[in-house]
Amino acid sequence: SHTTSQSTLTLMVYVLKAGTGLYIWLAAGGIVHTDAFALGGARPVYFARFFQWSLGVPDLVLVSNLLFLGNLPMHVSLRRGLPSLVASSSFVWAGWLAAVSASVVVRGLSMFLCMLGATF
Repeated sequence: SHTTSQSTLTLMVYVLKAGTGLYIWLAAGGIVHTDAFALGGARPVYFARFFQWSLGVPDLVLVSNLLFLGNLPMHVSLRRGLPSLVASSSFVWAGWLAAVSASVVVRGLSMFLCMLGATF
């Protein structure tokens, strides 16, 4: 069964998605970088989308952690889950850096970090 905190965290993800989508729509994309090295040609990289993912992914990780941690108080769950929350947000920003960097070395290291994160 879901607790109020799990439902609230899930709702936060949807509010964040809606807010980000609305911002991108109203601001004509907002801050947009170009990934010049994308397969098939240059493509836009929306900063707002990565910002949303950097908060939304850790939020969903926390929701899944709460299912495994049982009925522990929220502050205990947050303390125990903090490393995975920071890591998941870091992997999102590494992906953004890989998409917008002009340096092959930075792109390669960022992609390696993203792949390393996917293994955990």
